[in-house]
Amino acid sequence: MYPVLADIHGAESNPVPLRADFGLPSIAELKRGKKWNFQAALTLVATPNAPSGRGYATAELETLCRAQKGVVVLDEAYVDFGNENAMSLALKHPHVLVARTFSKAYSLCFQRVGYFVGHPELIGALQKLRDSYNVNGLGQIAALATLDDLPYYRATFQKIIATRQRLSRELEGLGFEVLPSQTNFILV
Repeated sequence: MYPVLADIHGAESNPVPLRADFGLPSIAELKRGKKWNFQAALTLVATPNAPSGRGYATAELETLCRAQKGVVVLDEAYVDFGNENAMSLALKHPHVLVARTFSKAYSLCFQRVGYFVGHPELIGALQKLRDSYNVNGLGQIAALATLDDLPYYRATFQKIIATRQRLSRELEGLGFEVLPSQTNFILV
């Protein structure tokens, strides 16, 4: 959706491919490729990534965040199924936002409830841009209800992770190539 949203807003997009294993290119690789813009106003990174399911280490993301001059959004839509999260980066770096959603792990995809965590000045700037009716009342009630039952959801995350691991092993046993995943899906 990133290129679509960029087009809608008339923004120039500059997609840079991941490595063959869906890993993030190193800073040195980005500099060598001369396609990456370290001055970009906005950089978006999905972690864990869709559609590969690959998660990125917080240390690796921090290296990228330190190199970027503009706002960096770390899209953690699938983070509840992953090994690490980058929340500390949003709290540490004033130009980093972590985006989360209730759509994936909390099964509220039709409610369209999401949020950013970041530096107060950055959040304040976003507040000026958002529509005053951006989350409907039913979505807010549903999101609050999930927060009232976090132990249930955390147990469900663990069941999904166990199922993902078991299915991956079984598919590999049948001869399929299964990429490692830190999401609620696998790429086979």
